Formats: sequence, structure tokens, C-alpha cells
Amino acid sequence: MIFILVLSGCSTLLNLIGGGDEIIFGTGTFEEGIDDEKSTFTQEEDILLEAYTSEAFGTSEIKFTVLSSDNDSEEIYDEWYDKVDPTWDQILYEFHLVDYYGEFEPGDYIVRIFKDESELIAEGKFSIEK
Repeated sequence: MIFILVLSGCSTLLNLIGGGDEIIFGTGTFEEGIDDEKSTFTQEEDILLEAYTSEAFGTSEIKFTVLSSDNDSEEIYDEWYDKVDPTWDQILYEFHLVDYYGEFEPGDYIVRIFKDESELIAEGKFSIEK
């Protein structure tokens, strides 16, 4: 959750992946990006996150909220803030590194990225195998 890579100015990449407010999860490396897009992971896998928004963040700090989702219930699992350039409209983020953070609890999760504390700019779902 420490490293952020900006993919600014890559309109070709945005056209291939599609803009908007969806978070994409997968495995790969920070240097190469996501090479295996997926939403279900084992407890031993590192998780990368890509987020593409329809407009620039417009703020120097974004808030990540991770919710555990069980049936129709959501509970905050973790929250943190990270610095960004206000002109960015996309990020590649080392969301979860097992060697650094330990294993995620099995279950279903929702990740939401906010600017200005409450304006949702991106959302995505992933699961950890039970």
C-alpha cells in the first residue's frame, strides 16, 4: 500500500481497458503492472489494484476504504489515506503484499476510493478463497 505509479497520458491504455470508476484487481508486478486480471485470490497472493477515473482526482489525498462484505452486510475492514497528484486520473497500486502485511482473512471485500472524504471516485470487489 506504499507505492503508487501514475499511468498518466496513456490514452491508448485507457481505450484498451476502458475509463470510468471501476477498480481492477489482479496479480503481477509493480514494474510491469497487472498481468493476470482477476477478482478471486488465495491468501498467499499479492494483490495489485488499478483505478481509472473519468476525471482528474482534483485533490492531493485520496482515502481507501476496504469493507468486508457478508450477505447484504458491509463492515469496515481497513481505511487509510495516500498522497496523489491532483492531476492524476489513474493509478497502479500495490494494494496488498503478503510478505509485508500478512494474509487477508478469507471472504468477500469491497474497495472504495474517495476524494474529499466522501466523494466516491472508484469501487471494486474481490474475494479471498476460503
